[in-house]
Amino acid sequence: MPVILVTGATGKIGQHLVHELVARGATPRVYARNEEKARAAFASLSGGGSIEYAVGTNEDLGALAQAARGAERLFLVSNDPHGEPAMVRAALDAGVRHVVKISAVMAGSSHESGTFVWAHGIAERAIQDMKAPVTVLRPHDFMENFLGSAGTIKAQGAFYGNQGDSCIASIAAKDIAAAAAGVLTAPIEEYAGLTFTLTVSAVRKERFAVPLAAPQFRNQSSPTFNPSKKGPRRPQPQRAGRAHIASDR
Repeated sequence: MPVILVTGATGKIGQHLVHELVARGATPRVYARNEEKARAAFASLSGGGSIEYAVGTNEDLGALAQAARGAERLFLVSNDPHGEPAMVRAALDAGVRHVVKISAVMAGSSHESGTFVWAHGIAERAIQDMKAPVTVLRPHDFMENFLGSAGTIKAQGAFYGNQGDSCIASIAAKDIAAAAAGVLTAPIEEYAGLTFTLTVSAVRKERFAVPLAAPQFRNQSSPTFNPSKKGPRRPQPQRAGRAHIASDR
């Protein structure tokens, strides 16, 4: 099994991914600012694989290149998509043969300049222009983000958002990690050059809120938002654990 350099290893997706990779017998190399904290996060981990550690930040390309030496794959997730092409170049120069990048849903078609989704689209194109062996994963809205509304749901029986009555296909970070682990442990040629949207069956937010809501639950949506009458297209399920994975090209 390959050595896989994992950026964002202590984040929402990364923590689950390290568990998945170890369970599959791979060797994740955790790339973190603080090795002590990273080791503590995975101290109880057990499985068929082992864990390596490398210290650095996404901005420190020298440290990243050093961490990438001897690794076959790179799992790329960051809070600054603009810096990702330089990260990929450093990793490729260090010998990495395959990159799996976390992007955002609709990144390939977003024209809203300055948005996070737009920035991911720019990064995707820049990385693909390198002719890099990259697989792009575009998850939809994170299921965990909904927990930010737990306070108003419990206290007021309401949550606030701009989705109106539309359906949203939120996906859990654990399912995103499962999809990424499947790609990272498959033969490189199986997924290199492909882009996938990661999602689940679209449902209304009320479905998520019911376990936390008071009986008088209300969806307090922005009155200026005009949701589409059609929910997101449901992709055909493929190999992605409990989630659905649909190829965009």
